[in-house]
Amino acid sequence: MNQILPTATTSDEKARGADCAVLPVGSFEQHGDYLPLITDTVIASAISRELANSYSLLQLPPVTISCSHEHSAWRGTVSISSSTLHSMIDDIYRSITDSGLTSLVIVNCHGGNYVLANIVQEGNAHGKRIALFPSGPDWADARQSGRLATSNHEDMHAGELEASILLHVNPELVRDGYQAADWTADDRRHLLTTGMSGYTQNGVIGRPSLASAEKGKALLASLVESFASVLEILRRALREQRLRTRARPSDDLMGLGFDVTRVAALGEYFERVKGRRPRHAVYCGQPRRRWEQRAGRVGAVFDPSPQQLRKPDVARGVVSV
Repeated sequence: MNQILPTATTSDEKARGADCAVLPVGSFEQHGDYLPLITDTVIASAISRELANSYSLLQLPPVTISCSHEHSAWRGTVSISSSTLHSMIDDIYRSITDSGLTSLVIVNCHGGNYVLANIVQEGNAHGKRIALFPSGPDWADARQSGRLATSNHEDMHAGELEASILLHVNPELVRDGYQAADWTADDRRHLLTTGMSGYTQNGVIGRPSLASAEKGKALLASLVESFASVLEILRRALREQRLRTRARPSDDLMGLGFDVTRVAALGEYFERVKGRRPRHAVYCGQPRRRWEQRAGRVGAVFDPSPQQLRKPDVARGVVSV
């Protein structure tokens, strides 16, 4: 049986030296009579485990309850609000970056978590480095690699794909009878209004009868390969941000008339927190009250110590930290 929760120790993670964390997001919702309520969590954890091992990432424990409101007609399903999920992701991102990591990848395996796309878009627009994986095309490529007979649309819940991955990673969780549980509902235009119960009686929309462990193995291998481009984008964004931070002062600060000599040296000397959108810190060689008032218009103030003031590179200037 594969472990659903990560079992690494702090010394293991110190040796790994990861710069990116991967967060599985699952659900606690019905998957018919033959797959468990934790199906999405098991799959998200399996993908995250493969990614962490292949790319030296920090594997976080899964979010096990998310936005499953469309399944509320079935017993056992539990949901949280989209705002609660948003707050959880924000807190987790803040925690990992405070500890020195530079980016977060959300591995989402529940289609009803629409808010995650907004979280990622909003976060990146505000200087975070955060990604959502797998995308629809990633799943489509994985289906092709695994030679699945169904598409993302027709096999949307408890079908060929999900049953195949469980048969590969945790076959003991799949109960006999899935072979006769197929249910087709290709036209689901009112799903958000009616919920799943408007389109299926047994909780399945897809063809679990076509599932196999071999397909599940191929699906995971394809997703691991697809992930390389995601990690490269996150690391490129970090490199570009660090170059901007060290090489160029803020245009806003220059507009205020601050002396910006030796900015690169100051950036190296006072860089304190890696992987975070910089806050402007200012010292311009004026009496404290005056430069603090001016700096307050654009960001936080750095108050240099007497020892630092004696350094030639610190006498006057601007630095982003």
